[in-house]
Amino acid sequence: MGGSACVMYAAARPEQLRSLTLIEGIGPPEMEPRDPATRLRAWLDGVAKVRNKRSKPMVDPRAALKRMRAQNPELSDELGLFLASKSTKKVEGGLEWTFDPLHKTWAPRPFQVEMFEKLLESISSPTLVVAGERGFRLPDEQDRISKIKDHRFVEIPDVGHMIHWFEPQMLAAELTGFFAEHRP
Repeated sequence: MGGSACVMYAAARPEQLRSLTLIEGIGPPEMEPRDPATRLRAWLDGVAKVRNKRSKPMVDPRAALKRMRAQNPELSDELGLFLASKSTKKVEGGLEWTFDPLHKTWAPRPFQVEMFEKLLESISSPTLVVAGERGFRLPDEQDRISKIKDHRFVEIPDVGHMIHWFEPQMLAAELTGFFAEHRP
C-alpha cells in the first residue's frame, strides 16, 4: 500500500523528488469491477465491522509471534519477538496490534491497472524497484515496471514480501548504492 501511495505522490509532485524507491510497490492485482453500489456497501459494512469489533487481546508477545508466523513461518524467535514488541500495545487483558484495522477493509473503489500505469508513466525521478524472489509477484509486473522511464529493477533472492525483515543487509546495500548515485 505504501508503494502505491509513493507512486501517486511521485506522479503528482515530481519536483519534490531526487529519486524514488519502490519495495514491492507496483500495486496490487487488477480488481474485479463489481457493481459500484455493491462495492460501496461492502466497504461501509467493513468499516462498521472494524469499528464495532473488539478483538480478543493476545496474551503476550509469543502469542503475537505465533500470529505473525501464520504469514511468515520462517520468522525467528529473536526477530519475531522484537517486531511483536514494536507492533503491539498493552491493553486490558494483553496486547493488540498497533496497525489500523481499517487496512483490512475493502477499498471503496477497485484498483485499476490502466489508471495506475498512467501514474507510473508520469514518474520522472530515477526509480529503484525492489522485489523479493518469493514475494507478491504479479503476472504483469515487468509491464508495469517498464512504464517508469528511468528505472532499475533488483530482485533479492530467496526472500518473500518482507524483504526488510529477512534480508535487511542486502536491501540496505541496494538502497545505499542507489541513494549515493542520486545525491545532490
